[in-house]
Amino acid sequence: MERLNSNCKDEQYAGPLKILAEAVHSGAKLGLEQTQKMLAVLNNPQDKCKSIQIAGTNGKGTCAVTLAAALQTQQKKVGLFTSPHLAHIRERFRINLGAISEEEFSYHFMNMYIKIKKELPDLSPSFFEWTTVFAFYYFAQRNCDFIVMEVGLGGRLDATNIMHANAAIITRVGMDHVNILGDTLEKITHEKCGIIKRGQVTISGKQESSASKIIEETVTKNNGKLYKSKDYFSCTVGLIDPVKEEQIIHVKSIGISTEILVKSRLLGSHIAENLETVLTTWFALQEAGLISKCSQFPFEVLQEIQWPARMQLHPSGLLIDAAHNLDGMKILAEYFKSLDAPVSLLYSSLYTKDWVAMLNLIGPFLHEVTLVPIAHHHCEDLNKIRKYLNKHFPNILVEQQPLNKEIIKRHVQKKNPTVAGSLYLAGDVLKLLDPAPVKLK
Repeated sequence: MERLNSNCKDEQYAGPLKILAEAVHSGAKLGLEQTQKMLAVLNNPQDKCKSIQIAGTNGKGTCAVTLAAALQTQQKKVGLFTSPHLAHIRERFRINLGAISEEEFSYHFMNMYIKIKKELPDLSPSFFEWTTVFAFYYFAQRNCDFIVMEVGLGGRLDATNIMHANAAIITRVGMDHVNILGDTLEKITHEKCGIIKRGQVTISGKQESSASKIIEETVTKNNGKLYKSKDYFSCTVGLIDPVKEEQIIHVKSIGISTEILVKSRLLGSHIAENLETVLTTWFALQEAGLISKCSQFPFEVLQEIQWPARMQLHPSGLLIDAAHNLDGMKILAEYFKSLDAPVSLLYSSLYTKDWVAMLNLIGPFLHEVTLVPIAHHHCEDLNKIRKYLNKHFPNILVEQQPLNKEIIKRHVQKKNPTVAGSLYLAGDVLKLLDPAPVKLK
């Protein structure tokens, strides 16, 4: 579910925002029937160009933006669809990493909307169905050579799964959205594997053994070809340089002793695993004839791109990280440990998340916590979080405050100021710091 502001001064831009805001209230709908009907009216734009679909629990977005940037260096026009957005809806729809303009968004969205409503007047699509169909439509209208589509939730019943991508990627699968996808890793993996199609190239990031087995079985059942990143590349990261806002990554091909060192603006220990997946995908695309076999991976893009709210060292002095599940919080805890200094945290969480387990991971590194509300109907009761922290971490200073520019200004002055706990919180903070759509380059 998204937060949208349809009170826009530009009437033309306000039209699509109003439609999408109303769709939010209709609720989420898992399933492909409505998406299929909408795309049929538009002559199935999802089939117009080469495509990559990415599912998984963590790392989807990082892999998506890195692949999009790399493919762009091959003189390709690359469409990139990611979710959720942080500050503006337009961040979801990018061509060559640039977000769609208000004018283009208004023009193409209303053209699409009119065509669909003319043929399907009684259809009531969800917010994610509208945005997914729009992504396919917009990228086709702009004649993209490649599109990279990030799955919204799960895989099997996700609206993006109407596509038959040339390559499917499954990043590390973990425990998240258990109320929807299932309460075991195996159940969640089965849902993610729903994106794997017959005869398809599939790339798997590092997985737990039970998840890996399910992925293997699904690819075999569909007569596809599986590339496991652990069989092809090994990457390790050095310490983050907060001044240069970069880190060194050591890259090795499996079976070859020589390693290369590359600089990256994408930060955190998890970047090593994501880069292994991206490099394996690049190799798989070469073998499948989707890109030139002579094309070396353009490591320079790692110095040019950023993925906001993922271990982001913001110019304000904040570390902004959208860690909102156990795997993401483990990575953040590793970073806090490397600091060897107390951390001040601006925090909030949805009640659908296991915030107790996550706070237990990072609690030992915290000096103080400022709890703030987020504009989402699933926001956890802050009093409940405060009482838990006071009971289990009595040495941490805890306060509750509204979220505004003044609170952020105060937080920046504290020790190792960090924002974490929710993508929605990260988006609210970024929007207060800069009202423009977040940039990837």
